[in-house]
Amino acid sequence: MMRQYHAIKRENPDSILLFRMGDFYETFGDDAVIVAKDLDITLTARDKNSDNPIPLAGVPYHSLDGYLGKLIKKGHRVAICEQLEDPKSSKGIVRRGVTRIVSPGTVVEGTMLSNSNNFLASINETDDGLGLAIMDISTGEFATAQFGDRESLESEMMRYAPSEVIVPEGNEHIENWMMALGVNTTPQKADSWMYPVAKKTLEKRFGSVEELKTYPMAVAAAGSILSYATETQFSELPHLRPPSLMIKAKTMTLDAVTLRNLEIVRTISDSSKDTLFAVVNKTSTAGGSRRLKDWFLRPLHDLKRVNERHDAVQELFDNTLSRREIRDILKGFQDVERLLSRLGHGSISPRDLDSLRFSLNTVKELKQFLTEEPLKSKLMKKLVKSIDIHKQVSKKLTEAIVEEPPLVLRDGGIFKKGYSKELDDLRSKASSGREWVIALEAEEKKKTGIPKLKIGYNRVFGYYLEVPKAFAKKVPESYHRKQTVAAGDRYITPELKEKETTILRADERSQALEAELFKELREWVMEFLGSLQATTMAISRIDAVCSLAEVSQANNYVRPEMSNDGALSISDGRHPVIEVLREGQYIPNSLQLDNKQRQLMILTGPNMGGKSTYMRQTALICVMAQAGCFVPASSARLGMVDRVFTRVGAHDDLVHGHSTFMVEMLELANILRNATTDSLVLLDEIGRGTSTFDGLALAWAVSEQLHAEKGVKTLFATHYHQLTDVAKILDRSVNCHMQAKEDGHELTLLHRVAEGPTDASFGIHVAKMAGVPEEVLARARKVLENLEQGTTIEVSKTGPVQSVFSANFGARSEVKENPVINEIKKMDLMNLTPLQALEKLHDIQQKLL
Repeated sequence: MMRQYHAIKRENPDSILLFRMGDFYETFGDDAVIVAKDLDITLTARDKNSDNPIPLAGVPYHSLDGYLGKLIKKGHRVAICEQLEDPKSSKGIVRRGVTRIVSPGTVVEGTMLSNSNNFLASINETDDGLGLAIMDISTGEFATAQFGDRESLESEMMRYAPSEVIVPEGNEHIENWMMALGVNTTPQKADSWMYPVAKKTLEKRFGSVEELKTYPMAVAAAGSILSYATETQFSELPHLRPPSLMIKAKTMTLDAVTLRNLEIVRTISDSSKDTLFAVVNKTSTAGGSRRLKDWFLRPLHDLKRVNERHDAVQELFDNTLSRREIRDILKGFQDVERLLSRLGHGSISPRDLDSLRFSLNTVKELKQFLTEEPLKSKLMKKLVKSIDIHKQVSKKLTEAIVEEPPLVLRDGGIFKKGYSKELDDLRSKASSGREWVIALEAEEKKKTGIPKLKIGYNRVFGYYLEVPKAFAKKVPESYHRKQTVAAGDRYITPELKEKETTILRADERSQALEAELFKELREWVMEFLGSLQATTMAISRIDAVCSLAEVSQANNYVRPEMSNDGALSISDGRHPVIEVLREGQYIPNSLQLDNKQRQLMILTGPNMGGKSTYMRQTALICVMAQAGCFVPASSARLGMVDRVFTRVGAHDDLVHGHSTFMVEMLELANILRNATTDSLVLLDEIGRGTSTFDGLALAWAVSEQLHAEKGVKTLFATHYHQLTDVAKILDRSVNCHMQAKEDGHELTLLHRVAEGPTDASFGIHVAKMAGVPEEVLARARKVLENLEQGTTIEVSKTGPVQSVFSANFGARSEVKENPVINEIKKMDLMNLTPLQALEKLHDIQQKLL
């Protein structure tokens, strides 16, 4: 047996091998040590008395899902090795083989997954470009794309947040890249990424891949991920949909930085609470929740489709009774999308089929309601038309499956009486045999005069008569003792063994027949897989629309007027998350941006005054509108935005060896390269990680670049008050500020946006609000007064020190000349582009490190 184990283990060296032995999955050697530690179970040994005992740890077969989930969460890859024949009929060693390999990206068990997608990804990179493929085996989703640079691929991949990424074996560049991103990688043979191999893999499964023919890197990634999925699942995965092109859909681009800064699905502290999605997600089904999240990760950039969604939301917004009825009905709809993936995978359980039956009853109820109370919006009519009640499937499952079927096939008792005459006869034979055994117990008690005699059963000895020791003298000679236990002795009789054979044969045949019938039923339902998936998708979208209508009404949102003119006009806008957290205690603010008169807004004001919140709420309102939701405002007219960029907050990137300032410059360079006239840019404090003069110079140059060359709608929050002079020079720029009321040393933050600049940041006031000691505040006020007047700062104990700079930045401290200073002096700043200036600045920074 151990030779068999080692042979299978050699074929799966990178996986923990769960080796089925009777009622347990056993692990040996190093696998056992890992499993015992990570599952907190006992580590024992095989052949304990030998010179080299083998570490051993096992888990019960009926508890596999729970233990498997823990191993997957630890990042392990697990090979499940089953017994491929009945041990009773086996001659010699039971035949075994791996039936499935489970890794973080290939989990399909509902008990191990949340409602969110569980994506697997594949990446390749050559001189011709980069390819990315994404697949969720648990739902059947499959998409691929080709990119020209790492940055674009990385941003797209992080929107999917894959739990596992497969990479070509031996490609250290990709492995190190993924490691830096903190994703779980699995190297695979590089051959599967070769274009001819990948193309053949896709064509074998889906037929023509005409749509992908001009994207060879996308084909390579898609072929490799399909190969990995089918090989690890030992299945052709018929539920998988053909790969779609990610870049084909017209959607707003939200890169990883923007998703993080706007906290759309995860907060900056990596929580799913207090996010935009948490606020808008009022779905009734798991599939609806996944659809809605996808809508917010990929808002539409298609005016016609956005208006269609808004029409559907408006209809359900206006018809509260219909919306509530639909939502109540949908609560009975199970996660059929994942259930169908298990159907295609071959791992569907009897209880899954019962859930499908129950869900189809829900579909029937929904269809009937929507027929009696028809919806008129174009999108809802289309979705309702896509719903098929699958009368045949519902009828078949209702006739076949008992009301409360077992969780697993081996427990039997799946089919109703009348579904199979042969099964009914076998059950009757086994049942009458058990009734005979019950009658025999009563008869033997009376015949022997042993009142405590009882008949029991176990898998080792079968049926037996148990007699307490106190009645040993009354045992008839016809009883044959088989076992002595603490309670007494156990006996058998010829007629009891004969009846046992009859019962067990009927049970065994009944169990085998149920397995055959279940397989037939599963294969029959498989014929409806495509139409069942289409119905499930339509229902998840109806649920998503209902969720948007529900939250829009509950939170007093309004329908935005959408256009392609590029203007953003928001009256009394609110931050959708903060207003919920503050239970309505939120001060609204309006905004006007366009490409003609108010393209660039320079926003000044005190710390904690609300500048960042105001900018974020503007972006979130645009995201919400293009996802199909109404928006938190009294009114809104919004031009379509193709991409939102954010340069907000300060953090370093230790993995890549980047300082806070370098991270800021990299994000800024990305904006300057990719922003268009249809983009929305949020800039919060450019240049804080360098000197005041460098920072101000960069901020000024960036303002000019975005205003003149790019024509991008920009909100620019700054404490560089000199930057407000930009509005005097650039014709499509304006100054605005966050209002605050100053009363002596007291400051009241009003959180209201007003036209015009402000010349104070109130930093000392905010420091006081934060609890900085009064002696420090008093000293800071004195130093500030000296700086503003350009006078000498008196430093206690050490004597006077020359003022570092004056209010107009005219005075500088003396510095010793060095080559870097000379290099800066010689630069022709007037003829440098902003990007060249950034590159020069980076070179200088490297020289000073």
